[in-house]
Amino acid sequence: MHKLVSAVIGLGAAVLVPQAAAAAEGGQSPYQKGYTDSLAGVLPPYPGVYMRNDVVYYSGSADASVLGGRVAAGIDVESVANAAAFSLVTENKVLGGQYALAVILPLANADITASVTGPLGNTRSESDDTFGVADIAISPLILGWHNGKVHSNVNLTFYLPTGEYTAGALANLSKNYPSVQVQGAVTWMDPQSGWAVSGAAAYLFNAENQTTDYRTGQLLHLDGAITKAFGEWRLGAVGYAMIQTTGDSGAGARLGDFKSEVYGAGPFVSYDAKFGERPVTLLLKWYHEFGAKNTFEGDTVTAAFAFKF
Repeated sequence: MHKLVSAVIGLGAAVLVPQAAAAAEGGQSPYQKGYTDSLAGVLPPYPGVYMRNDVVYYSGSADASVLGGRVAAGIDVESVANAAAFSLVTENKVLGGQYALAVILPLANADITASVTGPLGNTRSESDDTFGVADIAISPLILGWHNGKVHSNVNLTFYLPTGEYTAGALANLSKNYPSVQVQGAVTWMDPQSGWAVSGAAAYLFNAENQTTDYRTGQLLHLDGAITKAFGEWRLGAVGYAMIQTTGDSGAGARLGDFKSEVYGAGPFVSYDAKFGERPVTLLLKWYHEFGAKNTFEGDTVTAAFAFKF
């Protein structure tokens, strides 16, 4: 049963948490950086319905970006998101891999302060906050393989602009455009020694925000983790990179191609507990960002729990 609960944390390939601070067009991504880190390649081998709930706190800043169609500078953001993700792992096989699918239902709150230039060239400080439903993510195709100590999976995910979006607002929970993501992940895990090494790569294609005539460029996300189990505990280090591979475009891209990148690293801990007879995995991690270009740089703290119904 310990293996089952640990595998739930590896469900990162199946369910995705949207970016809590989804307030900017340039320099942002629908994908929550670092989500598929620990045991990312492990799709639970046991059929059934799984739930993972993440609470994600983010605090950061950016020199400049386009917010709701307006150029803003000196941006400070603080956000909290709660994402309830449900995954169905089936007994069916496709290309030798176990088939699964997932959906995520997010709520988020964002507070933003920035300097905005008005139509007459005057600059003033503005603050904005919002709370509500963010963009839903659906993964209709997830395939997982298990080969001894090596576990791997691939998935296809669609981000849908279901959240509220207001042109000109500093704080928006929706990107106001759909995105498509392809992802692959691999985990080497040795149950005897407790060591596990994981890596995941996700690539996103973004449609145009037709309200602002802004198309965010394509994005590459790399997540990784090295962890070791000590009984019911798993400790380790996690890291990520977000690299924009093509520039932003469209009439609304008022800061040019605005290609962004940022890196993050920090500690990770999880604990396999029991509530009654139900195994539950608890997770806590912290990411400190560095090397940011044309995007936010700050700190992310995530607390999560996961279980099988």
